[in-house]
This record gives sequence, structure tokens and C-alpha cells, in this order.
Amino acid sequence: MTVWVAFQKITPWLPQPITIMQPIEPVTKYDIFISHSHQDGKLVKDIYTYLESRGLKCWVSSRVEDNPGGAKFKAEIARLIAAIPIFILVLTENANASDDVASETSIAYENKKCIIPFNPFKIKFSGSFNYDLTGKNHVGDFEGSFQEQLERLYFSCASHLRQQPVPTPKQSIVAIIKQKLQQTGFKRLAIALLIILAGWSIWTVISSTLTAQKKMNNQPEPEADRPVKSDSLLVSGIVRQLNHDKGIPNAWVTSNLTPGDTIITTSDGTFEIKVKAEPGQSIRMYAGAKGYNTRDEYHTLPKAIDISLKKEDL
Repeated sequence: MTVWVAFQKITPWLPQPITIMQPIEPVTKYDIFISHSHQDGKLVKDIYTYLESRGLKCWVSSRVEDNPGGAKFKAEIARLIAAIPIFILVLTENANASDDVASETSIAYENKKCIIPFNPFKIKFSGSFNYDLTGKNHVGDFEGSFQEQLERLYFSCASHLRQQPVPTPKQSIVAIIKQKLQQTGFKRLAIALLIILAGWSIWTVISSTLTAQKKMNNQPEPEADRPVKSDSLLVSGIVRQLNHDKGIPNAWVTSNLTPGDTIITTSDGTFEIKVKAEPGQSIRMYAGAKGYNTRDEYHTLPKAIDISLKKEDL
């Protein structure tokens, strides 16, 4: 008889040791739960790669490190959906026919999660989706390229999480070349590189000739002929609730001319932002606030900007 067994016999009132099942991951590390059909793996990878490149952490069942499997995995899925703030449903024909995706969406609906259907192919959903998704903001239903739909999806998530948007990450030359290889094949890319190299060589010769001529002339450029650099324009405006005159305080505002520079509206919903632009130039403004749908729209400078946000459907 071991010492521990003997100790238990003389102290039966002490609590016995128990084994606790550890969760897959601390749920606080995730911002988004992505529900999808496993047949759409490539599409889903493009989505979570883009979102995570801009600072949002995603949980994806098709990713090996997120999905350890096991007999109690379905219970763990329900716990994760209830704990993670945002539920993105990737709507495809495969997802429309998936019982697992329908079950996950119902769990999100019952837990009153922020459900964002991403519908890049504009399919018509059926079954329980008709009930659970009524009135939701269908991000993918808007016009634009797939990249623009991803950008709108990101801004919707950042607005709900009350995070300041981060600029779109710039691709390295190596990444661009790798992407082009996958899309067009080696032969087409080789031809494109030869054309670029030939153009660069011609430009180098022309540039050298022009530089030599300028040195020979050695004449300074007349002051009157020098181009005048444009000063910054001060853009002012207001963010208000749709069909209301009162502004929305603490809303975030940014633009395509000021990537990474986000400002917060004042108590009356007004804002001012400096941009490097010319009068008459078009500017794309982005705005969002807690409890409102994200919006982006074009304006012509230097007119005052009025942006109306629609309240999120509950």
C-alpha cells in the first residue's frame, strides 16, 4: 500500500484530485471566428491571411494549429463561438449545403454574436440561414473587386472591435513575383520581365543623354517656370446618424490620401483632417463607430464632407 492510499484512508474528508480538460486555446487571443465549408479552404485562407495581416486574430477550424480534433471538439466549437466577439460566415454554395456551418450559425445567433456574412459570389442562402441572417450586414453583397470586399470586411470588424484601422500592408517584391508566378506561369512572367528590363535600359540611355545636355547648357531653370508645389488642404466635415441632424461623437475617420492616419470626431461629430491634394481632386473617406455600420464614399475637394452612418441591425 502506497503512502498516498494510506493517507486517503485516514483523511476521507479531503477532496480527491480531479482532471480538468484544458481548452484548445485561451479564447481571449481571438477576435474573429470564421465559419466555412472545408471545401472552400483556399478562399478562406485568403480571407484570414488578409485579416491577420492587418492585426485581427482569426480562429479557423481548417487550420491545423487551431483544430486539434478529439471527441469533445464540437463542444469546444460552441464554447469558442460564444466567447469570440465576431462571427464571420463565408457564404458559398458549399457552405449553403453544410449542416456544420448551419449549426455554427445558429449557435452564434443564439449567443447574440456580431454575425457578418461574407458573400463574395452573391449566392442566395437557404434553410436556417434565411432566419438567422435576416437583417445582417452582407459585406460581400457590395460591388467591387474581391480585394475591395476584403477591405470592407476588415473595416466592419475593426469598427465593431473599436480598433483604429491599420494601413494595408505593402507586398514585397519577392511576394509580388511569387504571386505572379502562381497566376500567370513562368513563361509569361519571363516575357514580362524581359519587357521591363528592355524598357529600363531604354530609359537609362534617355536619362543619361538628358542629364549630359543639361550639364552642357549649365543654365538654371527660370524661377517663373518652376512648378509650384501644392499645399495641404484642410478637409472638414461631420459624421452623423442616417436621417438625423445630430453628429456622432467618438467616430473614427480616415481616407485613402492619409493611410494609417485616423482621427476621432469631437463631441458634436465634427472632424478636420489635412491631406496632400489639389482642389477638385476626389477623396475616398472611411468612417465607422460603435453600433453603426462602416461606410466609405467618394467626395470632391475642398467641399465640406457629410457622412451618414446606419445603425447596426440587432
